[in-house]
Amino acid sequence: MPRRGGSDNGSENQELVGTFETLRDEGEHFVHVKLWQKAIDSFTRAIEMSPEEKKCFVTRSKCWLQLGNAENALTDAEEALRLDKEYIPGLYQKAEAMYQLGDFETALVFFHRGHKLRPELQEFRLGIQKAQEAINNSIGKPDSVKLTAEGDLTYFYKQEEDEKAKVNHLYFVEVHTKIFKYTILLPYHFCKIYYIIIDI
Repeated sequence: MPRRGGSDNGSENQELVGTFETLRDEGEHFVHVKLWQKAIDSFTRAIEMSPEEKKCFVTRSKCWLQLGNAENALTDAEEALRLDKEYIPGLYQKAEAMYQLGDFETALVFFHRGHKLRPELQEFRLGIQKAQEAINNSIGKPDSVKLTAEGDLTYFYKQEEDEKAKVNHLYFVEVHTKIFKYTILLPYHFCKIYYIIIDI
């Protein structure tokens, strides 16, 4: 009887493995033909049968990115890294997901981490470049910088009022002649209009 039971367990395991491999291969096929949602469905079922398959998490992460769902892509990438913290495809997928979410600094960190482990891979070099460019572009945009006013700003307000007062006390004085026309900037208390008449 025990022998028979062992045989049944072996058959069940073989059936599960066969089903997992079928679903995984099916998912890969859907990725190849760019049917992203069908690929996600296949990998989801495969992961349910074998939740330790980090490659399935990474490939499903790629599919989520193709559908514009960076949050789910990040979740799958992090799950792959939980299974293996130095898993190269997982590092790359997390960097890509963070980049799509607009967290360029974190993306840059993971692109660098992957590049350190596998410096020969062009994907990480290109990732570092595009993340750095995105950071530089963000710094250059005024709407990306948020300033808040806190504390006692009386001193700065007074300086602003003083500057306005100085500007209000400056006038343009035009000095006319029959031949020349000059524009001179003078303080208010020196302000006079002179006419120089030159006989020709």
